[in-house]
Amino acid sequence: MSTSAPSAKAPRSSTIAGLVVAWSVALAALAMQVAHFSDVPGVYGWNTGPDGVTVTSTVPEFPAAQAGIQPGDRVDYSTLSLAGRLNTDGPQALGPDEPLTVQFWRDGQMHTITMRARSEPVFRLRGITTGMAGFIVLAVGTVLVLLRASRVTWGFLIVGFGEIAQIFVYRFGSSVELLWSHLAFVAGIAAGWAGLLMFVSRFPTDEPKGWLRILDRAAIPVPMLYFVIWLYIGANFAFSSTPPAFAALLLVQYVFPAVIGVTALLALLSAAIVAKGSARQRLLPVLATFALWSAISAASVSLNSIFTTEWGIAFVPMAAAISLTLFAIATAYGVARHRVIDVTFIISRTVVYTLLTAILIGVFAIVDILVARWLERSQLAIVIELVVAVLMGVWLRTMHRRIDHFVDSVLFRRRHLAERRLARVAKTLPHAANAAFVDESLVVEPAESLDLASSAIFRRNGDGRFDRRFAQGWSDGTAASLDASDHLVVQLEAELDVVRLTDVRWPRTDIPEGLQQPLLAVPVVVRHKVEAFALYGGHSGGEALDPDEIHSLRQLAMPAGAAYDHLEAEALRAQLERLRTANVALMRDREADAGALELMRRQMSAIDELLRRQHLTAD
Repeated sequence: MSTSAPSAKAPRSSTIAGLVVAWSVALAALAMQVAHFSDVPGVYGWNTGPDGVTVTSTVPEFPAAQAGIQPGDRVDYSTLSLAGRLNTDGPQALGPDEPLTVQFWRDGQMHTITMRARSEPVFRLRGITTGMAGFIVLAVGTVLVLLRASRVTWGFLIVGFGEIAQIFVYRFGSSVELLWSHLAFVAGIAAGWAGLLMFVSRFPTDEPKGWLRILDRAAIPVPMLYFVIWLYIGANFAFSSTPPAFAALLLVQYVFPAVIGVTALLALLSAAIVAKGSARQRLLPVLATFALWSAISAASVSLNSIFTTEWGIAFVPMAAAISLTLFAIATAYGVARHRVIDVTFIISRTVVYTLLTAILIGVFAIVDILVARWLERSQLAIVIELVVAVLMGVWLRTMHRRIDHFVDSVLFRRRHLAERRLARVAKTLPHAANAAFVDESLVVEPAESLDLASSAIFRRNGDGRFDRRFAQGWSDGTAASLDASDHLVVQLEAELDVVRLTDVRWPRTDIPEGLQQPLLAVPVVVRHKVEAFALYGGHSGGEALDPDEIHSLRQLAMPAGAAYDHLEAEALRAQLERLRTANVALMRDREADAGALELMRRQMSAIDELLRRQHLTAD
């Protein structure tokens, strides 16, 4: 049950610096793509095996096949240009009609052909989809890092950074530019692998366990080894007349992609196996999309390494980029709705208002651009801009309440109705006739209005313990009372505020598990002392409570405290009245007893006087 996670803190300067570097490289890659967007890359349509010289496949109707190259031909590596040597490592995007002279051996005879790269617009689509996927992952990762900078969130961000770095390969020009582009491509692969291993080894708690500790330590060295091996291969392409070592090409083309992909998938599978109840269900979308991405990426590597086809060089990588986007969306949704990664992620009215503000600013910017173009030489442009700004300001002021009502009642209708219901309950609590009514209201109303899987209220008894007074989703075998020394009770007494149970150590085995597992403790405070506390689980669908819902529950606990205080005061007042009535009765009884005693005293005096007289008469 217990997991420890640091609370979200303000981003440090090192975090901001890292994000600036990542986005600078990403924007540089985007600028390069925009600068070369009108260029249509070209390919030859051939591939060689791990030995770097044996042709393994050609694509029909592509330049290599049309020039006469066939599978099984052995290329004279020493006569290849740098662009030709780079093409032995995989299909490269070259300039259209880029010539390449190839000498190859077939049946003991040397043949020489010259082929020109065939323009392939699908290469450009590949770059666009890969870049878009990278930017989506980078954006999601940036939000996660800003909310909680950790290895798991940085790993996710670096995956997107690696994808974006790979689009450098679509820049073409001289052989030197092609070499540097390919170097950036390989560096992007290595960076993406490093981020991936960091992410999967610590997902979702940021605490690697078992064999994942080894994977966490290897997250950076293994991709660095891949990059170093490729540096040797690149140096060989540039300066050697013989192909790189067979083992080196085999490692970078087949072994590293396969091992890293399988290892990452096993890491996520182990996280899903260890997870319990609803946590496992929350991991499934992330696991499924990652498995899809891994499978398509592996197919892309295989096709590019074995069969150079149009599908291999473009459409399969495009499918991999789309599956990566799905993986990013699944992870973002998991963070936002299921708390897959333990961060304070807010999707609420703030996001909607931010989008509306951005739209309005965009409209104003468009107006500004149009006016500047149409009336750039006229002083009337400034007047129109001022009028538009004033009108938009007046309109925003007038529409403020309507926008609020629209956002709440339409976009967040279910939340709006739940908040209204809880607010109505909060108004009735101070008028409760007994504590049982308050107990039931703190359990049933939030559970029904917010569709919670479990809820329970624990209230202090006479000896300081907290007894469970009312609950939903709690079985008979679960905790019925908690001592004053319980970890959670002490934490609530210390903070007097809402406590996320994932943020504290609460070593108990007698609380509900799965969907009914409590996620939030809300104290009911009376005169700076915890009189009771409510435990709430997540939603019935597995989603955790978001900040708006937590705020509503906190607001509900405040009048509940007032109600308990009022009921206690009423009970004391009633007890005092009973004591006062009893005291009056006692006073009356005392006065009656005093009168009777006085009567008895007089009677005794009369008797004494009578006896005295009788004694005198007798004498």
